[in-house]
Amino acid sequence: MKLVGDVIGRSIFTSKICTIGVGNWGKTWRREMLLTKHRIKYEREADDHPQSREPMVNYTLDAPAKGYAALDPNHTHHFLVDDGTAEKEGIEIDFRGELESLICNMFTKDGVSLPMVTIMIEGGMQSIDQAVSTLRKGKTLVVLKGSGRASDILCYGFEHSIEVEREVDGEIVTERTLTEACRQEMIKLIDKDFAKYRAQGIVDKMITAVMEISTYRKTVTVFSIYNPEPLDFYILSSLMQSSAGGATRMRQMRLAITWGHARVAREFIFARKEYKFSVEELNSLLLFSIIKQRTEFVKLLIDYGANVRDFVTQAHLTRLYNELRSSTGGYRLLQEKRRKEKVDRGRFRMSVRSKSTRGVMLSDVAQ
Repeated sequence: MKLVGDVIGRSIFTSKICTIGVGNWGKTWRREMLLTKHRIKYEREADDHPQSREPMVNYTLDAPAKGYAALDPNHTHHFLVDDGTAEKEGIEIDFRGELESLICNMFTKDGVSLPMVTIMIEGGMQSIDQAVSTLRKGKTLVVLKGSGRASDILCYGFEHSIEVEREVDGEIVTERTLTEACRQEMIKLIDKDFAKYRAQGIVDKMITAVMEISTYRKTVTVFSIYNPEPLDFYILSSLMQSSAGGATRMRQMRLAITWGHARVAREFIFARKEYKFSVEELNSLLLFSIIKQRTEFVKLLIDYGANVRDFVTQAHLTRLYNELRSSTGGYRLLQEKRRKEKVDRGRFRMSVRSKSTRGVMLSDVAQ
């Protein structure tokens, strides 16, 4: 959580990003300062309620005691889960999963579904439990190999597990396991960072959880911190691999266009021959690419079969004129074309009529 907060804190888009932290109330450092009796009245005019006053607290940000975590100041919102216990860990995992599922059912104003990916960096047993919860809900997991602790243990087990079959209640089931040599090596890795938890049975718990994670071959991606490829490429690739079916192809394409990764679209969408985009879908994606200024996608879609003549309609020109940013070259071209048409409108229309065709005037679609 702190790593995400640090990244957001350095971003130039901080004011536009909603960053939600989900934590354990019993493990929150100086949580008593958040109680109602410590709140103060801070006058702050909200956009929709100029006279409103929002209750605030003076939260002291200092080094937390061992076993506790302080609220990260770069998060815009915090959900603190309380089940009445003070020392129990992981009580927020189920709530976080439900909140994530709720958010994933929303769409952006561009009609792009909100994908979810869990990125695991270092971590402990609680991170392993969170990874299991994420995968059981059908979501995607990216693990950073080389970041240490639980992440490296998970990567080792994931890469060295083997598939075996065994009989359970008269039925043959497939599962993942480790050879004895790999199991002993994994125990060494666990002892390296978690030896003090041996009495709590962490070795068996962690190996069992990692073997379950290893069964999700399509929704888990291992990314080495020494990999020259950018992390966002692997995140997007993992999202593409985890979903299937023609009904999701348009959403996948819009997501790839939004992120600006034509290579991902080429390798994970167009390479699959079982689904063909219709003319309407290609035109819709072409329009979306132009508005987002993704020239690589415009070329890709044309190579795939999009026809510019079919695309140039009054409806598409209207949307381009109204939605292209004024700083883009496409907008300036449309403006220049409109000015020329205004000067020579009569002659242009006369020429069009003489050819018995109907021309689309940019001045007609600029409202």
